[in-house]
Amino acid sequence: MPTSLDTSKGLPSVQPSALNELLDGRYQVIDKLGSGGFGETYIAQDTRRPGHPKCVVKRLKSLATAELDSLNNIRRLFSNEAETLEKLGHHDQIPRLLAHFEKDREFYLVQEFIEGHPLSLELVARDASFESATPDQEKGDRWSESQVIQLLKEVLSILAFVHDHGIIHRDIKPENIIRRQLDNRLVLIDFGAVKQVQTALVKSSTGDIVSQQSNVTVAINSAGYTPIEQIRGRPCLNSDIYALGMICIQALTGLHPRNFEENLRVTEVLWTQQTQVSPELAAILTTMTRYSWKDRYQTAAEVVHNLEQLGHAAPDHAASTPKITSPAPALPSAVASSYTPTQVKPALPQAEPFSRPLPDLFPSDETSKTERRQRETEQLLTSTRQLEPDQAPQVKIYQRLCNLKGLLKPKIISRLAGVGLMLIGTTIFVGFLAGSDSSRNSQFTEFSEQRDERLISTLTGHSSMVTAIAFNADGETLTSASTDKTIKVWDVVLEQPIQTLTDGSGESPAIATSADGQFLASSSMGNTIKVWNLETGELLHTLRAHTWTISAIVMSPDGQTLVSSSEDNTIKIWNLQTGELLNDLIGHTAPISSLDISSDGWLLVGGSADNTVKVWSLPTGELLHQLKGHSAEVHAVAISPNGATLASGSADHTVKVWNLHSGELINTLTGHFNEVHAIAVSPDSRTLVSGSADNTVKLWNLYTGELLHTFRGHTSKVYSVAVSPNGQTLASGSWDRTIKLWQMSHLDSRS
Repeated sequence: MPTSLDTSKGLPSVQPSALNELLDGRYQVIDKLGSGGFGETYIAQDTRRPGHPKCVVKRLKSLATAELDSLNNIRRLFSNEAETLEKLGHHDQIPRLLAHFEKDREFYLVQEFIEGHPLSLELVARDASFESATPDQEKGDRWSESQVIQLLKEVLSILAFVHDHGIIHRDIKPENIIRRQLDNRLVLIDFGAVKQVQTALVKSSTGDIVSQQSNVTVAINSAGYTPIEQIRGRPCLNSDIYALGMICIQALTGLHPRNFEENLRVTEVLWTQQTQVSPELAAILTTMTRYSWKDRYQTAAEVVHNLEQLGHAAPDHAASTPKITSPAPALPSAVASSYTPTQVKPALPQAEPFSRPLPDLFPSDETSKTERRQRETEQLLTSTRQLEPDQAPQVKIYQRLCNLKGLLKPKIISRLAGVGLMLIGTTIFVGFLAGSDSSRNSQFTEFSEQRDERLISTLTGHSSMVTAIAFNADGETLTSASTDKTIKVWDVVLEQPIQTLTDGSGESPAIATSADGQFLASSSMGNTIKVWNLETGELLHTLRAHTWTISAIVMSPDGQTLVSSSEDNTIKIWNLQTGELLNDLIGHTAPISSLDISSDGWLLVGGSADNTVKVWSLPTGELLHQLKGHSAEVHAVAISPNGATLASGSADHTVKVWNLHSGELINTLTGHFNEVHAIAVSPDSRTLVSGSADNTVKLWNLYTGELLHTFRGHTSKVYSVAVSPNGQTLASGSWDRTIKLWQMSHLDSRS
C-alpha cells in the first residue's frame, strides 16, 4: 500500500464532493488517505478549534439498504465501540477519539492525527529472493538488540493496556506503529477497524438481520505478521504478540516475515540463521512467534517479565531510534498507509472465546502455567549467563541434534522456549554424540514419547476411547465420538471442544456428517440412530434402526439419504429428512463394520466380517460386485473422491486397492503389523491413509502403493482417520483417548 499522497503513484485523490463537504458541521476534509473493505479514511481540519488542527476521519461503509432492526443494532454496536476507543485513548501512545457521529446512515470516527512517520520507514524489509533491489533496499541498517528490546518494551506496554480492556488489535504491523515527531515515542494506531461494528457491517451487507449475538468474525490478514488462528478468523490476545515478534525479527534480520519458513517439528519460525542474536533474546522472540497460540506467551506482561531478566539497560529514545532507510516524505503523507482501513474478508461463523483476556477465561490453569513458565525461565536465564562464551555453538548444535532425533516433547519444548536452550556442559554434549539412542532416551525420560515432525497438535477431552472422527464441511471443525458416551465438536485451530452432545452411546459408536455441515448422525447404544442439527445441537430424529448393534453409518453427498449397517448382517437405507426406511439390503453373512458412498451418490460399499466387500447400487439396492481377497474380516472401506478406486482395510493387516467399477484387485499394501481399523482417501484421490492397531497411521501413494510416511505418537490402536477438505491436515482418533492432527502436505520422507 502506498505511503505517499503523490497521486501520480496511484493513491486515490479526494473527490470534489468530499472536499466541499463539511462533515458534522466542523471537519473539513483536505486529503483522502485511502479506502478499504469498510469505508474510507481522510485527513481533515477541525474548523471549530483554534488553528484548525488536523485530525483523521474514518467513514464506515454506507448502510442505506439496511433493515431498521439491523441499523439500530449497528448503532448500538458503534456506540459501544466508540466508548471503547474513548477508553483506549487514555493511553498516551494511542490516538485519542475526538468524536463519533452518524450522517445519512454512514458512521464516522474522528481521531487524533499523529505527526510522525511509520515504523516501516525504519525497517529493512528485503525479500530473500528479490534480486533487483534498489540500493536503499539493500543498504539499510539492521537493528541492534538494544533497539529491538526497547521496541518490545514500549509496544508491549501499550498492548498490555489494550488487552486489559479485552481488545485484540488484530493488525499489528510496522505501518500501524508511528514514531511520534513530538517526543520520538511509538504510537499504536488503526483502532478504527472496530471489530464488532465490522462484524455487523458484514452481516448487513449479506442481507441478514444483525443480532446482539452475531458471531461472525472478520479475518484481518497482513501477510507475514498474521498468525494462523487469526487468518482463520479466530484471533486470540496473543495473536498481537505474534505480530510484534515478527516485527522484531524483521528488525534484526532485515528480511520481511513472509520470507521465513517454519520448522514443523517444533512449530517455530526459522530465522536465527539470518542474523547474530543472543540465545536469550532469540528464545523470547521464538516463543512469541510459535505456530500454535497455546505454545506462545499468553500475555504481554509475561514477555516483559522475561525481557527484564536479560539485564539490558533500556536506552533513551534518541539513542534507540534507527535511521530511516529511505527518504521520509512530508509528515502527513508518511502516515497515510497507517490510517488506511485494512482490507478484510468475512470469516466463517464462530464463537469468540477470546473477546476478553485469557486469565479471565482460564484463571487457575493459565495463571499457574504463567507462574511456572516464569520460574523455569528465570532459572534457565541464570544458567545461560553462566555459560562460557565458547559454549554457545555447542548449545545450538545440541539443540539441533535433539530436534533431529525427535527427543523433545512439544510441551516441554514450549516450556523451555522461555530461553530456548538445553543448558549443558561439554562433557554432556560429547556424551550425546557418543551415546546410543537408548542412553540418550534414558537421559531425557521427561521426553518419553517421540514426536513426529508432522504432528500439529493433540486434542484431549474424551475420557474413553475415541472410535470415530469426521472433519466438518468448513475444515476448521472436527466431530468425534467416544465410548465415554459423548460427541464433541472441536475447533481445530484453538484445539478446544466448542460443543458437546450427550449421546448415550455405548461400545463403538459411529458418526457421519452431511456435506454441508448441517446434520450429524450418530449411532447410539444398541440399535438406534440419532440425527442432530449440528449448528444448534438440536436432536431431530431417533431411528429404531436394527435388531442388533449398529456398526457404521454414512450420509449421501446430497444430504438426503442415510445408510446404516449392523451386526444383524443388514444394511438399511433411510430418508434423512423424514426418517423413512427406503430399502433393506441383505447379502452379507456376517456383521458389516464399515460403509462408504461414492461422491456421485450412485454406489454404496460395505465391508464385512465375512471377509468380503460388496458394492451396491444405492438408488436401486442391486448388488453389483462382491470382492474377495482378504483373509480376515474387513474393518474399513473408502471410495476415492474421483470415484475410480475402492480401498479396504482388514484384520489380516493389509489394505487392498480395487477398481471400483470392475471389481479388479489393483494392489495389496503391506506394512502394518496389526489389524487395519480405518482408512481414508485424500480429496485429490492421490493419497491413502490407514490407521492400525499397531498404533500407527500410514500414508500411501494410492496409485503406486508406495509407503510415503508413518505417523507415530499414539499409545494405543488407531481406530479412525479423516482428511480435511483441503487435503492439508490428517486427523487420527485412538483408543488412547486422544485425537492427533498431522500435517499432510509436502511429504518427502519415507518409512
